[in-house]
Amino acid sequence: MTTAFVFPGLDGVQRAIDFKPLTRRPRFLALWERATTRFGDDPDFRSFHNGLLRGDARLLPSVRDWRWPALAVATMQLALAEELTQRGIRPSFVTGYSIGNVARSLFAGIADHDALLEFTAGLGPIHRGCGVTVIAFGKNSVDATRAIRRLGAHAEHVSHLSDRIFAVPVETEAEEGIRSILRSHGMRLFELAPCGLHGPMQRAFANELRWHLDLARLAPQRIPVLSSQTQRVLRSARDHCEDLSDNVATPFDFAATVRRLHADHGIRRFVNVGPGRHAEHFVQHTGLQVEVVNAVELLASPSRTAIAPNATRPLSARPA
Repeated sequence: MTTAFVFPGLDGVQRAIDFKPLTRRPRFLALWERATTRFGDDPDFRSFHNGLLRGDARLLPSVRDWRWPALAVATMQLALAEELTQRGIRPSFVTGYSIGNVARSLFAGIADHDALLEFTAGLGPIHRGCGVTVIAFGKNSVDATRAIRRLGAHAEHVSHLSDRIFAVPVETEAEEGIRSILRSHGMRLFELAPCGLHGPMQRAFANELRWHLDLARLAPQRIPVLSSQTQRVLRSARDHCEDLSDNVATPFDFAATVRRLHADHGIRRFVNVGPGRHAEHFVQHTGLQVEVVNAVELLASPSRTAIAPNATRPLSARPA
């Protein structure tokens, strides 16, 4: 069966029930130990690390440096994708959305986890930007489309998770008005992040990110990648640099990406590498006759669920 791996975004770390099982897997712990060795002296990293391993219910709202949730999600995803490959489950294509594009590109072969740690260190702290990102849930695609049309100039910055779920980056001063419009069309709302993701408010950061990516040493990809921003196949290191930097300031359309993979590339099975199950629901919302599978369920067996020693070891301030 022709398979695509899906690498989701930060929506998978909204609930401890979604991300905590992944933090107990041996391969994640082996990779994350390298991160603790590299960044364990940073107080913001220690705080995030301890909350991650405890499974704090409000992990993201307490984040001060957004490098750490990005690194954690990428590490979880790379660990699971590697486990799948070791089990003999290999994709014909990979795709992702939002922060999931980092692990997507790394797994495709342009760099490894050690290179990600080096890149993360070179970026320096990433603090929250301005605005918010509002997620809207519609009962159906018709209601969602009508609501988007009423957003005026904000409509062009909407990211489509599925045909009836979308994300809107909003300036703080416009937030209440946008929420009012969405509610009037029956949308259920929640805030994904305390900054305007995938919109023009992030353009300065996108430019900074591109400067760092141009300096990175990237290898040719080994697995084809379909971008959820452009629905085009990425073919070169330059393609990945452009796609990863534009990702933070450009809307994506995951629903269109799923359809393109199915129609143009014959994908019949989508494997969600997590964390969480949101990506599975997004694929199902397309109504395509495809198989949608969770990576953890594919890997489930007694030999794969052992918890490594010191799996929940907290980090404390190290002596000088």
